[in-house]
Amino acid sequence: MIKHLVKWRMIRVLVAVLLFTVSGIASAAPRTAPKPSANSTNRLEITGMTCEGCVKGVTSELRRVPGVVSVKVTLTNKLAVVAIDTNRVSTKTLVKTIEEAGYTAKPKP
Repeated sequence: MIKHLVKWRMIRVLVAVLLFTVSGIASAAPRTAPKPSANSTNRLEITGMTCEGCVKGVTSELRRVPGVVSVKVTLTNKLAVVAIDTNRVSTKTLVKTIEEAGYTAKPKP
């Protein structure tokens, strides 16, 4: 009878430990931030770019701005097409970012 009680207590303890471990693993799982969605696309005319290095630099700086969802910069058109979440970033901020990188920019209709 005592062996039987000890056996059941051990099983209950093991189940409790297992449940605690599983719940700890589930809550420790990394949570990914929701992917931002764009609600506006801006076309910016950029002057001062002379090479693909300039394009990469402007692209990199724009991607760092919170609220920017996607960026496409072309040297031949001297144009940046930037998809943004207008709740987090404005066109004015994009222009300022490009100017801080050493170029000039203005919105293109």
